[in-house]
Amino acid sequence: LEAVLEDRLTKLGGEVLREHRLTGLDQDADGVTITVTTPDGDRSLRGRHLVACDGAHSSVRKLIGAAFPGQAATIRMGTADLLLTGDIDDGAGGHISSRIRTSPEGHFAMITPLAEGLHKLIFSGPRTMTAERDAPVTPEEVREVLRATHGGALDVAEIRYSSRFSNASRQLEHYRHGHVFFAGDSAHIHSPAGGQGLNLGVQDAFNLGWKLAAVLRGEAGEELLDTYQTERHPVAARVLALTRAQGVVMGPERDGGLAELRDVLTDLLRLPDANRYMAGVMSGLDLRLPSPDAETHPLLGLRMPDLDLVVDGGERVTFSDLMRTGRGVLLNLSDDPLAAAAPWSDRVIQVRARAESGTPAAEAVLVRPDGYV
Repeated sequence: LEAVLEDRLTKLGGEVLREHRLTGLDQDADGVTITVTTPDGDRSLRGRHLVACDGAHSSVRKLIGAAFPGQAATIRMGTADLLLTGDIDDGAGGHISSRIRTSPEGHFAMITPLAEGLHKLIFSGPRTMTAERDAPVTPEEVREVLRATHGGALDVAEIRYSSRFSNASRQLEHYRHGHVFFAGDSAHIHSPAGGQGLNLGVQDAFNLGWKLAAVLRGEAGEELLDTYQTERHPVAARVLALTRAQGVVMGPERDGGLAELRDVLTDLLRLPDANRYMAGVMSGLDLRLPSPDAETHPLLGLRMPDLDLVVDGGERVTFSDLMRTGRGVLLNLSDDPLAAAAPWSDRVIQVRARAESGTPAAEAVLVRPDGYV
């Protein structure tokens, strides 16, 4: 994924500056000046805005002095992509809960098959709970967990990648500090349960990115940037609450009744409506942005469905095909041409098409660059 994004950035004329470490930050009424240490010495860079996408231990956050309130870690876990030997029960054809194993001593293991014989192990145990954050994950540590949770059925052949994480849960109160914005893990950290952090961070960046572009081009006022906080802060707060709950349910046995609670929730999540609801929550695809007109149409504020369309001329496309320029889309679903009188009409792609399935009850739909109606 990083390679794909960097390739796209390069084609757009951007550049990744490696071995550049941020050491200083000052902002004034017109922008931000940063000092970075490089292999060739210190240098200064100047911009109208700065976006901190520098992770859970954000240097920008520390230089700004922004508080990062929340809950300290109570559980420490590890993850490893590894080759295993033995009889692996990967839960094929069953619910993901069949991959979760625990022990009375506090061990936890969930094994998920990857490509080319690799498996991803998420684990914890007494040794893991006391390990330093930067300590390497060893085969002996993993074997201890596997013995406790799978008996002698599995062993470690090779560890390809490993890291440690915790259930620490923190969030900035404000995503904007003057000309400085925070996105991704620099703005919020949580347990990686369900892999929700990737969607959350990318959607932060997309929400902020098109707004910054509009302001820098003079197409919108600075007040547009304040909607980044109002739209994205509540989303992360919900993810933090959800991952804390997941951590309790999926974690090692600590309190009486936890195993029974997990079984009850597993049964509930097998129900189609409950499963669909949680899939929407965990993917972020159920998000509805605040809109004063939300009651006037069921699509307002929601992510645009990926409709199958036949555009003028007969070509068949999906709606997501129309979004690849990064611009907004005005989709005309009527038989009549739309008047291009709106002040933003030259800044969106106007497409006249017929929906082949899931037609929204609308003559036209205006979709933001980040996919929301």
